[in-house]
Amino acid sequence: MSITVKINNTGVQAESIINMLKVLAEDYDFIKILDNMEELPELTTDEYTKRHNYTLEHLGEGLTLNEMEKKLYPNEEV
Repeated sequence: MSITVKINNTGVQAESIINMLKVLAEDYDFIKILDNMEELPELTTDEYTKRHNYTLEHLGEGLTLNEMEKKLYPNEEV
C-alpha cells in the first residue's frame, strides 16, 4: 500500500504533524518521508495516472469538491 500526503501549510499544526511523521519514520522502516514532490518514485506517478484516468472515466461517482467541503466542515461557510 502506498499513500501520499501533501501538506501545503507551514503553520504550527502542520509542522507538528510533519514532525510526528518524521519521528514515526525513524521507528518504522515502512514509512518514508520525501521532502520534495520531484522525489516521487515512478510507481507513484503511475498510480496518480491510473487514479486520474479512473476519475475521468467515472465523473458521476463520488462527491463534488463543494459537497466534500460541506461534509468535512458542516458548521462552516464554504
